[in-house]
Amino acid sequence: MKCTACGWQNSEGVIYCDGCGSVLDSTREQVVPGRTVQEGEDVEFNEAQEGRVQIRLTVLRGQSKGKQFTLEQGSNLVGRWDPEAAAFPEVDLESEDIEAKISRKHAVIEVDGRQITIQDIGSLNGTFINRGPRLEEGLVSQLKHGDEIIVGKTFLLLEVLES
Repeated sequence: MKCTACGWQNSEGVIYCDGCGSVLDSTREQVVPGRTVQEGEDVEFNEAQEGRVQIRLTVLRGQSKGKQFTLEQGSNLVGRWDPEAAAFPEVDLESEDIEAKISRKHAVIEVDGRQITIQDIGSLNGTFINRGPRLEEGLVSQLKHGDEIIVGKTFLLLEVLES
């Protein structure tokens, strides 16, 4: 199976790319163009709508500027890929983090129906929302469309898109 992130040809049946660590789950939906929800707008989720809403993070600057990560329902680990430390993040920022400012297991973004939350899970250099105060470890904070998330020195934009 060819990795869409880096082009590495992987063996069939593997879950993570041997080249870059990206998730190779072929059942994951691709990001598609749609209506952008306005900042602060409440998005109502129901069973009919859930398949039409995409939640994604976009890297705002640096080498990987424009790189996008689609967030799935449930837990989405943000960090750096490291098999030795059993760190296999859905949002793998290894290539963006030359100075190792992002912890291997930095934060978790939880998507549960209409709720999107983030929790710092003991990162060394902190997690911030909209350049506000550093999140306390273990504190769950609400996220909404248009929020800027800073992990280490990496800036991410949260987008909620309807197709």
